[in-house]
Amino acid sequence: MLAHDMLTQQNSTFPLFTKTQALVETSLASETLKARARQMRDDFVHALAAVLAEEVGRAQADAEAYLGATLIASTWSVAFVRAHDLLRGTGGAEAARRMFLTLIDRGFTGTRAALSGTPYT
Repeated sequence: MLAHDMLTQQNSTFPLFTKTQALVETSLASETLKARARQMRDDFVHALAAVLAEEVGRAQADAEAYLGATLIASTWSVAFVRAHDLLRGTGGAEAARRMFLTLIDRGFTGTRAALSGTPYT
């Protein structure tokens, strides 16, 4: 899975929990940056839903594609923010990584369950 690979390979383009804490703190302190992050998330959901629907031959506005895309984006968002909260509370980078991956895995289990019986599984 992508999240596991990104953390185990310590990809310099995705320095999760080693160099992102200051960015997260700055973003959370700014209403403008939080609004921009929400807009970016919504744009990502729209694009991901379109790709998912296209892959299975459904219309771009397919409700189940939007459900899947929204669950995926929400999973990443919650995992990222909660892991950074743990890091900020001095839980340490390794504990933050474990929390991130645990939440990612649970979120994707829920996403698979929600999409069960659709062409997206």
